[in-house]
Amino acid sequence: MKFLIKVIKKFFELGVIDFFKFCTKRFKDIFFLDFLTTNLIDKNQEIKAPIILISQIQRSGGTLLSQLFDGHKEICAYPNELTIWRPKWKLKNLDKRFENLDNDYIKFFALKSEYKKESKSKWNKTYNFYFNLNAQKKIFNNYLIKKNGQRNILNAYFTSFFYSWLNYKDNLRKKKYVSIFIPRVNMENESLKYFFKHYPDGKFITIVRDPLDWLASALKHDPKSYSDFERALTLWKKSTISSMTLIKKKNVIGITFYDLIKNTEKTINKICKKIDITPDSILTTPTFNSEPILSDSSFKSVEGKIDKRTLNRKNNFKQKKFKKLLQKKNINILLKDCNKLYNHFYKLTKI
Repeated sequence: MKFLIKVIKKFFELGVIDFFKFCTKRFKDIFFLDFLTTNLIDKNQEIKAPIILISQIQRSGGTLLSQLFDGHKEICAYPNELTIWRPKWKLKNLDKRFENLDNDYIKFFALKSEYKKESKSKWNKTYNFYFNLNAQKKIFNNYLIKKNGQRNILNAYFTSFFYSWLNYKDNLRKKKYVSIFIPRVNMENESLKYFFKHYPDGKFITIVRDPLDWLASALKHDPKSYSDFERALTLWKKSTISSMTLIKKKNVIGITFYDLIKNTEKTINKICKKIDITPDSILTTPTFNSEPILSDSSFKSVEGKIDKRTLNRKNNFKQKKFKKLLQKKNINILLKDCNKLYNHFYKLTKI
């Protein structure tokens, strides 16, 4: 009876066409489930690689760097922001119950069999993403039958994710790292402790963007959160100070958004050397599943290449209403502080 009620609710929630697509997808999942669990779960195929965590305030280049990692033969690049914690930047102990992980984004993409960047822009497009949700849960639970500990839980999640991604193109057995992007972890002391405790062999990459270029992008992307310039720049300052402290650690790499865009090859080679992977030309091309992907821009996107226009977003502030706000005494003083911080970080991380 409960099952029937759920089916009826789903029917009215989705409508006839989407409900039919949903049912088709579920039948496909059931059909593939035994094959996947039989052929994909064995000791040699477990993903135990350390993590490369990319983190700083949003709109600073984290998505771009994760897209550059995507096609590399030694990296499993998680395609979306990792959101298994709530909120996503509060890293804390996970339990072994799969249903307690926040997997909603993956469910959303899986049910549609397509992936797209989070944008309502008319130029947005989708990419094939064939994913078996039932297999993901089964693989996750099988991995943890005789295993405990936070690292094993995360290993189980990444193993279940990548082996349930049916059209994933690369060879999972040759991977040296799993790369993930989670914003704001750099500002969360408890999250940082969690990461470095469970991944002493992991790498942490943090990016800092010019404060005005960052503000222009953030404001365009999310006007409600960033229209208070004083609050927004204070948040940028907090993120940059945290990143500046972190780069003193041996396994932390600091880069600027400017160098990532303007000096892409040199910046990527610097990262490759520090994390000990082979430099490859694919690392200068943003991809999803090794195919060129649209940039995650607050403005108009480009596909499969680095968008140099992102270095001039501050030009948007030539408009009178913005100029007036930036000239306010408190904002002006704060902006000068931010510029000093940025210049100092740039000198510390310059290639």
